[in-house]
Amino acid sequence: MTKQLAATLALALCLVGCGLLPGHGDPVQLITGQALAPDSCFAADVAGLLVVDPTYGTAIVAQAGVGSMVGVTDVPTTVAWRPGFTARRSGSEVEVLNPLGIAVATTGRSYRFSGGIVSAGGSSDLQLPERTTRVIWACGDTQPLP
Repeated sequence: MTKQLAATLALALCLVGCGLLPGHGDPVQLITGQALAPDSCFAADVAGLLVVDPTYGTAIVAQAGVGSMVGVTDVPTTVAWRPGFTARRSGSEVEVLNPLGIAVATTGRSYRFSGGIVSAGGSSDLQLPERTTRVIWACGDTQPLP
């Protein structure tokens, strides 16, 4: 049994070392954006389960009837964060860090934040010209839900 465990551990370390599996702490791409008025934010709340978005780091599966997300539940929608936010791998999850490097959210958990839908290309004074699909802009503080 000990030999099997040692062999499994050696294989896992080899795969991580060769770059075939993502390592802990590896950077993850996020979409970020800022409104034309730097301190502006949506008055609505968004709440739901934060999940891994394979292309843009994070997405949210919104709860029914919460703020601007009414009618778009059960569909993961990519989250765009404020400038300076970054993300990194944490096992199979993604941790979102604020500009000070403090973890503010981790996929696999539920959160509430001020934010709302930004249409493809931008809306609500938030310009995201490279976006071809809508995103949820997380412009307020992120609060964990029980």
